[in-house]
Amino acid sequence: MKIKNYIMWCEDNGHVDEDGKANSMAYADEYMQTLEYEKEHRNQALQKELEEADPDSLYGMMHSMGKLLKEREKIKK
Repeated sequence: MKIKNYIMWCEDNGHVDEDGKANSMAYADEYMQTLEYEKEHRNQALQKELEEADPDSLYGMMHSMGKLLKEREKIKK
């Protein structure tokens, strides 16, 4: 976790002391959950783009390659 990003997040979300400074790690868990949610949301958006992509586009080829790799892993087991 980059402390500067955490401080900015605290300031943006009102998690500051009476002087307006973020000087506590009390909200670190909440911050990390926010990061995980954002990461999952980005992954879901990318997956949707890949699924809807034209098969001849780069995204479409990436999606096809991903499917082939998953099938390969199933066969190897």
